[in-house]
Amino acid sequence: MTEENPLDALIILLNKFKVCSPSKSNNEWSEINSLLIFLYICKNEQKGTLSRDLEEIIGLRQSSMSRNLTKLSDPNYIYNKNGRGLLRGIEDPYERRRKKWFLTSKGEKLKNTIVEWRKN
Repeated sequence: MTEENPLDALIILLNKFKVCSPSKSNNEWSEINSLLIFLYICKNEQKGTLSRDLEEIIGLRQSSMSRNLTKLSDPNYIYNKNGRGLLRGIEDPYERRRKKWFLTSKGEKLKNTIVEWRKN
């Protein structure tokens, strides 16, 4: 029997909720999408995650993805005073329009809290 990855369990739960939720409130969907983005980046933290890949996995348009990534990113990143400081985007040295997203130290702490909570 393999041990279930706590991040996978949360991703499955949020995707199920998103599919069956009767509410279509933009704010509610935005928060769920932000959580999904954060969890997928947690899973790929070592190699980073491209915005384009997240768009395909979560099913968001580029504009919605950008808005969610900005909300989750470092407050010191491009006029983003309200950012939560969980993610940072690094430009691809070969393609400046592409970014890979990684956890900040604050994002890493939150990920560790989630993993530890799920283990208990």
